[in-house]
Amino acid sequence: MAVTPAFADNIPVTPEMMSVSYIANVQNRQTYTYVKCWYRPAQKHDDPATEWEWARDEKGDYFTIDGYWWSSGRLKNMFYTNVSQSEIKHRCKETLGVNHDTADFLFYASDNRYSYNHDIWTNDDVNKHVINRIIAFGDSLSDTGNIYNASQWVFPNRNSWFLGHSSNGYVWTEYLAHGKAISLYNWAVGGAAGTNPVLGINRYLCSSYVLLNLYENGKKLSP
Repeated sequence: MAVTPAFADNIPVTPEMMSVSYIANVQNRQTYTYVKCWYRPAQKHDDPATEWEWARDEKGDYFTIDGYWWSSGRLKNMFYTNVSQSEIKHRCKETLGVNHDTADFLFYASDNRYSYNHDIWTNDDVNKHVINRIIAFGDSLSDTGNIYNASQWVFPNRNSWFLGHSSNGYVWTEYLAHGKAISLYNWAVGGAAGTNPVLGINRYLCSSYVLLNLYENGKKLSP
């Protein structure tokens, strides 16, 4: 399952380093990727084990989403697409065919089976005057996988904790997003603090503004 290599040269690490030409260059690097659908097979929260399958379309072929990557060279990446979150989730549910309450579905962009789990950002109409997404900052209370990717899938231990979570299932932001039927984007990171003893929120906020600046329908942002 080969895809066009993502653009990874001279990646800015702060919003001030991002130029209009750089943003346009990334957005023009159109490609496609696949979707990993994760779920918990067990029908109880005491069992944290998860499995995944590639999302399939209505014909049974691999489901792909068009868009662009922020970069191919970082553990913390994001895929931008016009495909709605609800459509991606629907394809995962149809693919997996499970409906027990403890399944705790998750989906991520991945180029191949060895890829890390990367969030999928859906571009939408910038003129909508409604709240249609949650962007969560914080620490392990809210993190759904960033420290997991950063530790190369070592921490939190999947044998003890639900995939990428410091819990036995969804965290509070996921319950809130599901309850309000809106999308959740995770920029929380386990171990975050006011400074940088491990991976501080100051450093992480800068990185998050870089990601936001690649939002197709938005303008360049300032922190």
